[in-house]
Amino acid sequence: MELEGKTILPEFLKWALDGLSKKNDTEIEDRSKIYETQHKSLVATQKELDSLTRMRYKELIDDETFIKERDLLVTSIAKLKEQLRGTENRAEHWIELTEKTFHFATYARKAFLFGTLEQKREILTALGWNFIINGKKLSISTNEWLVPIENGYSELETEYTRLELNKTLTNVGRNEALASIRLRWGD
Repeated sequence: MELEGKTILPEFLKWALDGLSKKNDTEIEDRSKIYETQHKSLVATQKELDSLTRMRYKELIDDETFIKERDLLVTSIAKLKEQLRGTENRAEHWIELTEKTFHFATYARKAFLFGTLEQKREILTALGWNFIINGKKLSISTNEWLVPIENGYSELETEYTRLELNKTLTNVGRNEALASIRLRWGD
């Protein structure tokens, strides 16, 4: 199994978490706009239901019309409340899940090599699905969240390692090269 191809260096973890902190502001702004729109829709639908109820007790509409329209509005209100809960859950979990992803990518290999059978099972489950053993080699269909690490990380790690070993670079040169790697990692 190629767990190495799904693992990142601790330095890249720090960069990823720094990037998450910066992206958090954008996420908060986007989520706030979505929540506000959803809340306005909920309030407007509730007002429609209130108006419909007023129309019924003033006998401006009959029972059949009231029940039909009320049921539609109640269903709509339930859906809007569910959407609001989804947005709230997004707020609570997006950064936590992303941080866990990067921590997993940093420490999963070591945990797999030295962990318990249960830890190894959890790591395999987190990696993907469709487990196939062929000639003592385990193949896994990788989960979507690991694909960017599989596809783009290796080249960046090689470049980073080469920079760390290059003692002839000045601090300015090293910092510029590291900034370039960090920028590509954050994309």
